Amino acid sequence: MGSVYARSTGNLIHLSDNQAMGTRIVRLLDKIDIELRGSTRDYKSWRTMIYNKNGSLAYSNSDYQDDIDREAVQFLISIPWFSQARRLWIVQEARLSPSNMCHLGTECFPLAPLLRIITWLVSRSQLNRLSSPISTRGRDCVLVLADLADTEQGWWRYFSPSLANLIMLTRPFEKSEPRDGIYALLGISQASQRGTDEIEPDYRKSVEEIERETTRYMIRQRRDLWALRDVSHPTQGPSGCSWTIRVGGDPQTSGRPLVPSMLDFEAFGDHQDAWGWGPHYKHPNTIELCGLRLDQVVEASEICHRSDLQHSDALQSWMVIAATDLGLTKVRNVDGRLVLTEDDVLSLSCAMMAEEAKSGDKATAEDIDLGVWAMNAMLDDDHLASDPDGSRKTVRKATAEASKHCKWDALIDRRLFKMQSGACGLGPSAMRAGDIVTALRGSPWPAILRPYNEDYQFIGLAYARGLMYGETISALRAAGVEEQWFVVH
Repeated sequence: MGSVYARSTGNLIHLSDNQAMGTRIVRLLDKIDIELRGSTRDYKSWRTMIYNKNGSLAYSNSDYQDDIDREAVQFLISIPWFSQARRLWIVQEARLSPSNMCHLGTECFPLAPLLRIITWLVSRSQLNRLSSPISTRGRDCVLVLADLADTEQGWWRYFSPSLANLIMLTRPFEKSEPRDGIYALLGISQASQRGTDEIEPDYRKSVEEIERETTRYMIRQRRDLWALRDVSHPTQGPSGCSWTIRVGGDPQTSGRPLVPSMLDFEAFGDHQDAWGWGPHYKHPNTIELCGLRLDQVVEASEICHRSDLQHSDALQSWMVIAATDLGLTKVRNVDGRLVLTEDDVLSLSCAMMAEEAKSGDKATAEDIDLGVWAMNAMLDDDHLASDPDGSRKTVRKATAEASKHCKWDALIDRRLFKMQSGACGLGPSAMRAGDIVTALRGSPWPAILRPYNEDYQFIGLAYARGLMYGETISALRAAGVEEQWFVVH
């Protein structure tokens, strides 16, 4: 189908026959387009305004604007083409077609400006109060289409996404057939890369077999373990092959990466070897990965949900529970007051944002200090007991200021954890006490593995303070700790 779309004269998208709403939407698009052209110099500065350096969306805490026709916006992103159908194949047709024209009633307008305007509204925090799951899913799909299908201003305008990128980006989309989670993307990937012809569509193969083949292909393609960042598991842990990407089942809620941040880490330090490390495949269901065991997880917090970040009271409640889960609240003085060391608070502050600032850059000392201030305010139970109103006011002020600089949305659907060393980290929702923290050759992130009989399961990649730049590798080698092959099922 990819060649069909690429050779077409254009793609006509029928959105709805609702003429009244079509008129309102066109009026809204024209209004915001004029504003955007003025603020971005005819879109010349669009990319720097909308995207962080790593390609993530740059959010701002703008005031809620009452003059935006949100009913029209919600109608638009709830249209089946965006939300209810959310067919993965629309990514291919929108990406490869020479042009995309939308029809709504008798109104006709290009797709790209529509995608840009929805993206702008999301980045300016104007669509945080959507009233239905359908419109929320539609919004997530629009953001993916804006990255891929806006050939003038989208993130992928200047370079082409790999198959691994596409699989990550298109998680919000439904697949009428689980195998389409790979096969529907081949046309886009093949249009820009050599090598994806190694994967031949074969609907007779099981989903599990296709997932194994695709994961191995992506590892070979990049000659590293970058593809493992998109391995995820339900809260109860892995079922089946733990090291493969998942393309079947229900769509995820967003296309964000499954690692806590997008910074460039080097968990293996200066000892990184581009390809001499393997990996090995001695059995269809296993992969052998070379690396070092660094630490072990001794405690893991409850999962942080998006609702826990909606306001300061919710965040404080979750943070107190998380600190208790990690055993930090067991440290009290003779008066029964909570005593946290400076290093405990600093470790938590770094872990909560995985060292990434709101801008997408590495957090500065000032950013981390703001996180420390907020952490101290939230965990000051003495202040809460003696002056509840004053405590809430302090927490509200500290978290409001810190949230402008710290990328706390890294917490969403993840757990904080504590290692034997005492340092904290941020990892996948499926992790638990007893898991081990490793540095694997080919992975910039520490990997969480779980003992499984005599071998291991792959749980996911994590942020672990003090282990992100190979800080302990030399000491471990000097102590005689040798690399080993982890057989992962």
